[in-house]
Amino acid sequence: MPEFVNVPVPADLVTAVMRFIADQTTPGGSGADASARVDAQSRDWSEDQLRQLRDSDAPSVKVFAQVLTILADASPEAIPVGKLAELTGVEDGLTLQKKFGAVTRWMRNRLGGDTRWPIHFPADGWAMNSHNASLWKSITQ
Repeated sequence: MPEFVNVPVPADLVTAVMRFIADQTTPGGSGADASARVDAQSRDWSEDQLRQLRDSDAPSVKVFAQVLTILADASPEAIPVGKLAELTGVEDGLTLQKKFGAVTRWMRNRLGGDTRWPIHFPADGWAMNSHNASLWKSITQ
């Protein structure tokens, strides 16, 4: 498991930086082709892992669960971060993104150190693959 470091990134560059990182960690290429591969290979979570997230009392995880519900309903379509903030009642997209540092720490402490999220980040927003969307719907509806 690689070691992670928190690095401040200007809000308007977050998506570009995430895409750059995905391109570096996706075998066989970069650009749109790599983005498509990352989207297709986003981490599939288990039902047990999603239940742990669903049952958490941590405020940031509760907001993340709201985001998962929205993304599951829209899957496989992406939703812009600003729209997700609006739908969850968070001030703006940047504030929403900042809340999720705590979600990453929660994941590290409860999921065996694996901090890969059950969502992915295509150019036009955040999205959830069909596997995670189906499991999330089955445990939340």
